[in-house]
Amino acid sequence: MTTFSVIASENYRDAVPLCFKALEKFWPDCKMRRELAYTGEAPALKECKVPLNGIFPLGEDQGWIQNLINFLAARKNPHERLLLILEDYLVCDVDRELMRLAEVPFLFSETMAVRVKPTPGPDGVLHGLPEMGPIFFTSPYCVSLQTTIWDPKHLTRLAEGILKVGGKSAWDFELMGSKILAGLNPNVPIYGLTKTGLACKNLYRRSKPVPEVLRWAEENL
Repeated sequence: MTTFSVIASENYRDAVPLCFKALEKFWPDCKMRRELAYTGEAPALKECKVPLNGIFPLGEDQGWIQNLINFLAARKNPHERLLLILEDYLVCDVDRELMRLAEVPFLFSETMAVRVKPTPGPDGVLHGLPEMGPIFFTSPYCVSLQTTIWDPKHLTRLAEGILKVGGKSAWDFELMGSKILAGLNPNVPIYGLTKTGLACKNLYRRSKPVPEVLRWAEENL
């Protein structure tokens, strides 16, 4: 099984209910159990259809990387895959067939992650499966916070590796994670869809709301 897992920071607390409202509207038949991890004061949880056992108050903000590690350690089922999404990513469209396809590698072999939004896309395609391809560890942004399904044990190991070399922020997760991943020698692949399985609008850019996305949210959510 896979969870729809949102990690929220205090600065973007107002985006949390919008994130879950967008999921309800544009992916109403999503069967994933919802999870929300947050630091500091709780967001408007009444507007988020998240089960009580899926809510993880992490206390004081310890930096995005440590917050992620704390969340992964606190999950009720630590082996359950997670579709990791940032709180300011608002779902606006879903290709259900592609999202089903994104789960397939986990069912047949050890897999670290499958990126469901190809920015960047894979470095090739799988034989007989043009909708998906491998992401090389040597590629820029091989580690990305674009919407991705993760195996939690590999995500934990990666986050701990980034923390050991001084990483703290979500930005560090991408930049430092992409540099150290090959050195961790995980010996398991990362795949990516060649087309978008889950499209999202990014509400914040450089810590400020994007006006056109904010208007879209006001009109649609």
